Amino acid sequence: RVMKTVTELDIGVMPLIDDNWSKSKSPTKISEYMSLGVAAVGSRVGEIRYVIRDGYNGFTAKNEKEWVQKISKLIEDPKLREKFRINGRSTAVSKYSTKVYVEDFKQVLRDLTYK
Repeated sequence: RVMKTVTELDIGVMPLIDDNWSKSKSPTKISEYMSLGVAAVGSRVGEIRYVIRDGYNGFTAKNEKEWVQKISKLIEDPKLREKFRINGRSTAVSKYSTKVYVEDFKQVLRDLTYK
């Protein structure tokens, strides 16, 4: 079966090598998975460490053994995938949505205007 959209995914992954280049990468892919209600697994590298709360809204993995364990757990446990879908979406909407950034930007402008 050919996947047509990201929302058809059961699990979204963002594996990265732990190097300086990867540490500077944006966690956009993880945030997109979460915002679409896709259970996410990402490398424990850079900013991903601050987006995923391991075991709450997704999994982080630091080596091949952890990747296999955590993806296997998600494959075998639909309730855990659902928990990550719900908590991940909630995280993405409350912390990384355009609406949040617009409000932050408006506050910066207010602060600059009234100084």
